[in-house]
Amino acid sequence: MNKKVILSTVLFLSACGGSDSGDGISLNKVKSNDKAKCSNSRLDSCYYDINQLALNIMFRKNDTGVLNVTASVSGPKQDIYFTGSDVLEIHADGEVFLPTNNGADSLRYENIPDNAQIYEFFWYRNSQLVEYNSIDGITEPSVILSTSQHDGSNTITTDWLNNPDYTYQIHTPSLWCTNLNYESEMFSPSTGILDNQRPPYQATLQALYGKNIESLKVNYRSCDISVTLIAKNNQVNYRNKQKRLFIHHDNFSEHPLTLFESN
Repeated sequence: MNKKVILSTVLFLSACGGSDSGDGISLNKVKSNDKAKCSNSRLDSCYYDINQLALNIMFRKNDTGVLNVTASVSGPKQDIYFTGSDVLEIHADGEVFLPTNNGADSLRYENIPDNAQIYEFFWYRNSQLVEYNSIDGITEPSVILSTSQHDGSNTITTDWLNNPDYTYQIHTPSLWCTNLNYESEMFSPSTGILDNQRPPYQATLQALYGKNIESLKVNYRSCDISVTLIAKNNQVNYRNKQKRLFIHHDNFSEHPLTLFESN
């Protein structure tokens, strides 16, 4: 069960020795770990000075309207667990949400509303607030208009419902084919992520992979791709400049496309 605490009082008061986040919320200058509350392991976030860490929060709303929220920490070591005296709270619609798996390398938060007016993020160390930020919205999933069946041409097309307040990127896909011996082969595209895209996205097989549909059908039983559309709502505002607490609300949508499939 996800832990929720109904807010009934003002939670944060200005305190001596702290710095202001810009919202009248006092940030304490607690940096190093508290050995009494930390295992003193280099795998634990509380081992490090907070200025050595970056906390990344991922907001992803899926096609069914469920808001998936995860958080992970990065620092001097590749694998660090957000644990010990470090705690991340997310506030939305008057409720406090805590992770369902505290102490893991990736924290998960459940049942956060997808339509809150503001989402607030509070990072505590030794029960003292050390970092704060908020956003006033999220990015909605893109509506893919193209079907998963290819038209048989040498051009691939991904079309979607354009939102003028959003920016879009295309992550060009790899081409996956099954050869006559039922073995999978992968062909990398000539381009990577394309910025500032507007629908529809179109590219030829020749330009991306140096292939054409006719030769592929001779040598393979089937070929598939999946175009990734990355959307970002430019109307979302961050309360503070992102320093150690980074909020990512880009939304990823997939357009799977079967080029051909033989019996």
